[in-house]
Amino acid sequence: MMRAKHSIRGRLIAISAATSSLALLLACSGFVTYELITFRQSLVNDLTTDANVLAFNVTAPILFGDPEAATASLAALKAKPRIRSATITTADGKVFAGYGHHVSGSSSARGDSEGGLNYRFDADRVFLSVPVLSDGSRIGSLTLESDLDEHARRIRRYLLLTGLILVVSLIAAVGISVWLQRRILQPIGRLTDAARLVVHNHNFSVRVEAPGEDELALLTNTFNNMLGQIEHQNRELKQAVEMRDEFLTMAAHELRTPLTPLQLQVHTMMRHAAKEHADGFVPRIKTLGRLVERVAKLVEDLLDISRLNTRTLELHHEPVDLVGVSKEVVAIYQDEASHAGCQLKLSAAEPVIGIWDRSRLEQVLSNLISNALKYGPGMPVELRVEARGNEALFVIQDRGMGIRSEDLPRIFGRFERGVSSRHYGGFGLGLWIVREILTSLGGTIEVKSKPGEGATFTVRLPLGPESLIAGENGRLARSDPTQQATPPYS
Repeated sequence: MMRAKHSIRGRLIAISAATSSLALLLACSGFVTYELITFRQSLVNDLTTDANVLAFNVTAPILFGDPEAATASLAALKAKPRIRSATITTADGKVFAGYGHHVSGSSSARGDSEGGLNYRFDADRVFLSVPVLSDGSRIGSLTLESDLDEHARRIRRYLLLTGLILVVSLIAAVGISVWLQRRILQPIGRLTDAARLVVHNHNFSVRVEAPGEDELALLTNTFNNMLGQIEHQNRELKQAVEMRDEFLTMAAHELRTPLTPLQLQVHTMMRHAAKEHADGFVPRIKTLGRLVERVAKLVEDLLDISRLNTRTLELHHEPVDLVGVSKEVVAIYQDEASHAGCQLKLSAAEPVIGIWDRSRLEQVLSNLISNALKYGPGMPVELRVEARGNEALFVIQDRGMGIRSEDLPRIFGRFERGVSSRHYGGFGLGLWIVREILTSLGGTIEVKSKPGEGATFTVRLPLGPESLIAGENGRLARSDPTQQATPPYS
């Protein structure tokens, strides 16, 4: 039974989770990026305000050359823990006063040329410088150094919050998707179960309840309509096949009725011709006999196809010597082989005893030998029979026209042949009947062939219950395998 490697349920959950995660990740990333950018700008604005206030307060100390007063003004930064240091420089670049450790006011990397504002972000701190003005003239500058600890804390909080939101969202997405999948997958599951019943049980009466009025309901209704049409067509097809088989059976019986006395008349004519020494008529009577037998064979083919189609082919199992049957069939076809210019040879070392249907074995051998003589005129045909373990093996090999490799798979089909029907008669049923009979007997047949090199048909048959074979082995071995039988019609 075929099973899906990846379930739709898993795929839907994965799609829902992936879609939700991606959307939330993009949203959170945008939110975090915006917050970080605005935080930096807010930090610069706060530092600028503090720096401008301090710059105003230290204007007088710079003008009067009082660094102590300037340092006292900078001491107010103790109320700002994030500001690590502050440095006041004069217009000539000399350090005038400081808070914490002194820094150079020339280290700014970014600024506002009109207002004189300069700031620069490092890995863990930010520098900001503002000018100290008096009556519009620059008399110095004030540089503040602030840490970014709050910045780092915000990043950690945002990342933690983002991760928490993602986890909660994933759980919610999976839960919602599972709930939604029940509404989607249950109808699909019912369709799958119905399709499995149709495939394995050939039950076309199955119907699936349509859920709602969405696309799944449309699919279910379409599936039900399709099954209804198939059921109707299947019923009509069965009726047509039954009518055909009934017609074939009736036609075959009607055709066989005049054939039996016709065959008797041919045998009577042969005896009279031999008795009256009318040698000139013997070849013509033999030709007439072969034509009658050919028609009889076609009639039997029609009967067999109807029996096999309805599985009414009866088998009468009994202990049979395959070698003896092979000798009988080969003896029957020696005249046809001579007429086709073929040397028909049997190779068998010892009796091969099995539990089979004797008449059906004769039919199988007759079909295969007749096939070899038909497609290999003028070339030798060899039949080999032997026992291998618990099975019987017989091989029929010809040196005829052979079969193309692309035709090998279909030659055992009904009404199939490896050559054009314009040049060879028959219904194309012989090999199909052979395979069906062998299948009923538990055997197999295979063929190997190449164009121009002939064909080799290999048949394997199980011998059957060993107790029955052993009990009949002595009696069959003493029987006369060369006794002539009525020609089997296949």
